[in-house]
Amino acid sequence: MKRTILSSVSAIALFATVPAFAAGTNEATVTQGGLAQQAEVIQTNTTGSDATVTQQGADNWTVLRQGAGSENNTATINQDGADVPPTGVPQSEEPYSQQLSNIADVTQNGDNGSVQIDQTGNNRAQVAQAYAPGEGQQAVIDQETVPGDGTENYAATHQRGDNLYAITTQSGGGNRGTVAQQLSGNASSDINQVGNSNEAAVTQSGEDTDGVSSAIDQLGNSNDAFVDQSGVGATSLILQNGNGNFADVTQAGDSRSDVNQLGNGNDATVDQDGDGNNSDIDQLGSNAAATVSQTGTGLTSVILQQDDAGATASVTQTGSTNSSDIEQTSSGATATVVQGGSNNISDLSQGRVAGTPYQTNGQEALVTQTGSSNESYATQSGTSGDLNVLQSGDRNLSNVNQSGFANSAGDDVGLVGVTQSGSDNDAFVTQAGQLSDAFVEQIGDFNTATINQSVNNAPNPAGGPDPIVATASITQGGSSNTSTINQFGGDGTNSARLMSASSSQGGSNNSSTINQTNTLIAGASSGNFASALQGGNFNTSTIFQDGAENDAILDQSGSNNLSGISQQGSGHSATVTQASDSNVSSVMQTGTANVAVVNQ
Repeated sequence: MKRTILSSVSAIALFATVPAFAAGTNEATVTQGGLAQQAEVIQTNTTGSDATVTQQGADNWTVLRQGAGSENNTATINQDGADVPPTGVPQSEEPYSQQLSNIADVTQNGDNGSVQIDQTGNNRAQVAQAYAPGEGQQAVIDQETVPGDGTENYAATHQRGDNLYAITTQSGGGNRGTVAQQLSGNASSDINQVGNSNEAAVTQSGEDTDGVSSAIDQLGNSNDAFVDQSGVGATSLILQNGNGNFADVTQAGDSRSDVNQLGNGNDATVDQDGDGNNSDIDQLGSNAAATVSQTGTGLTSVILQQDDAGATASVTQTGSTNSSDIEQTSSGATATVVQGGSNNISDLSQGRVAGTPYQTNGQEALVTQTGSSNESYATQSGTSGDLNVLQSGDRNLSNVNQSGFANSAGDDVGLVGVTQSGSDNDAFVTQAGQLSDAFVEQIGDFNTATINQSVNNAPNPAGGPDPIVATASITQGGSSNTSTINQFGGDGTNSARLMSASSSQGGSNNSSTINQTNTLIAGASSGNFASALQGGNFNTSTIFQDGAENDAILDQSGSNNLSGISQQGSGHSATVTQASDSNVSSVMQTGTANVAVVNQ
């Protein structure tokens, strides 16, 4: 048993359980009972220091120092532990060598420091507040384990500048809590761990750091949370309720990050550099992964992963005032959003409405916007849909809605889908059928492209996988063009499967409309095909086909041409070519296997 108190005016050795007080303005009280406690209190050249050590049980060890030139220091340590060392094994300062009980080490050298440590069983806490002068430090550590349920909580707090406050509460075995704050402004940190084998670490540093705040709350087992912040006004909040969750937040500047993990095995990583950035991650299922990287000013990212979970989301934003919102309710969904420039908006939803009994899975989406004031809105409520949106111009709008299964809006091999590299373009894609495919590419300015595909997958083919019900492609290289493709229909008798449509307009101020369905011909597929190519200016074309195995090919390379093709029945073929200007053509065919050719 060892008890030592030293002060600038006295040195007193304490024996048995008699409390002792240092002379002068310093005051120290030590109360020990049980086996092998050691306490050493050193107060030197201090003003208004107060140290209280209470140890009850076995194997406790306390060292408390309140250093030279400081003032208003107060330290209170209360340790109630067990775990008697094996026979013949001496008390060790290393608590892990024999799984010995509480050890607390406190050092204060600064202004207005206050430390409170309360430990019960297998704990170790170490607090050092401002080895260089500081102000208003305060550290509270409360650790509790029940022998047999887990051992050794560990908490370490290091504080240096201005008004610092750190609180650590751990209940359970094998938890690790670390706070390091080295600032010249306000700081606050909160670590709360309930369960076993949790780990939390907070680092807040920087000479110009002011008003930073961090809070970590862990309920469960084997959760990890790490925060590293520097800058003015950075704020981080991590809430973990479950097992095996991981959260890592790194922030530089006046940014805010919220991570909420409710479930098991979730992974969240946030990296923000700049001012006015905001990241919000909510993982309300299990096995979800989210990564946010934001560099710039005024950037906002919101990620919600729930229901079946197991989804992956990645957001990378640079520039200013960009916004990304991702909601995932399905298992195995993947979302990637990359935005550079300014004032871009991306809103992506994958999966059915939260709470749906039979949730979809496997959607993939890539949204990339590098210009300014672009907007992308996408909803994938089907299964295994692919979506790729690339907008590199300014003020482009993309709106995609997929509600069938295995839809593909774009070419996932080339990572392009709705591609708008010009400015002021609008693209709208709606797919409600199974295994649909759509592709939109607009390179000019002020173009509008619309694709609507709602094709029933009936009647189901005998054997083998379901076929692609409809494909559509729009390419506009000019300006102020309007192109619309509608493919729909299909029932248990008249199939609308295997329809294909393509529209390409390289001129300007052209208008193209393609409508295809099958309400007339019974069979397992429709197979209608329509193609409209307009390379001139101010051309207008309309193609309508109802039936099966109809082909319509239109080519207008002149200007101010007007063409209309209507085919009802089966096996029709219509080819219209207008290479000069101001031509008018109209083709209407009904019945079976008619052929029409127009050249002007």
